[in-house]
Amino acid sequence: MVRTGRSMGSIRFMLVIANIFGIIAGVFGIGALIYLLQMTFKQGVSSEDLKNIFDNIDAKYIPILFGFIGFVSIGNIYYCAFLINFIRKSDDDTLINNRWILAVFSLSVGGVFTPIVLAQMPNVNVKSTISPKFTISKGYGFNALIAPLGGLAFYLLFTKAINLGYELNQISIIFYSVIGLMMFWGVLNIMLFALPNSKEAWNKKGSQYTFMNLVATINMIYATIILMIQIIISIWSIITIISDLVGRRGNSMSFINALLAPLRIAMQLFIIFTIIKTIKGLWAKSDSFEYGVYTNLSEKQRNYEMNR
Repeated sequence: MVRTGRSMGSIRFMLVIANIFGIIAGVFGIGALIYLLQMTFKQGVSSEDLKNIFDNIDAKYIPILFGFIGFVSIGNIYYCAFLINFIRKSDDDTLINNRWILAVFSLSVGGVFTPIVLAQMPNVNVKSTISPKFTISKGYGFNALIAPLGGLAFYLLFTKAINLGYELNQISIIFYSVIGLMMFWGVLNIMLFALPNSKEAWNKKGSQYTFMNLVATINMIYATIILMIQIIISIWSIITIISDLVGRRGNSMSFINALLAPLRIAMQLFIIFTIIKTIKGLWAKSDSFEYGVYTNLSEKQRNYEMNR
């Protein structure tokens, strides 16, 4: 059992609380859509009314917008529930050794709490004990089925509510095609990675494994793209922080911004570091990889513990 200077119980608690808030945010998004849908049906809100509300967006795009919001909200709820279940079922060693898997699912919904948790966990060389390709493919599979179904439902309901009709056009064909492709991919992943004998077939590395590995590799490419987007966002945040410092000289808040800027930049750099390590783990040649020590953070944490 791993011994830590900090309570793993408190770390688990923070992880669970953070993901509960993530679920609440997703539920709030769904609730807002349902409320707006109810108003549209009962009070006769027209497509022109919604067009004015949403800055003159073309009426035919409004159901797609709401469908996308439903898709993201349901995906957020699923991933947060997945993480809570992972945290609840894992012992301390499993949680520490597979913390980067938490990073993949958290970052998939734009979460930034995982890097903070990684900073609180022991800064030691740890090795994953769960197959990343298998676990992530299983998680992505269920989400790729559930979230598009929810998005499609909201799209159809809002299309009906604002009386646009269900006639096929270029926009609707593209939308249905994307939804259909995602749902197909979800069903395929569930059949390969979520059935009772899936883990056994993966471990045997027989004929079925070849196809499973191909599908899992595609999932890894998708996960890598999501993580690369997060790196770009972090880099852009650093540029924005520096730009604000330069542009607000003489401003009353410039002194406070100058004090906070190094901390904000350091956090973004740490997020980038964590994502790079996560990507390295995704593309490890075997099903396990070592998560290296973040030396500077480890030193600071030890100094803090000694001087506390």
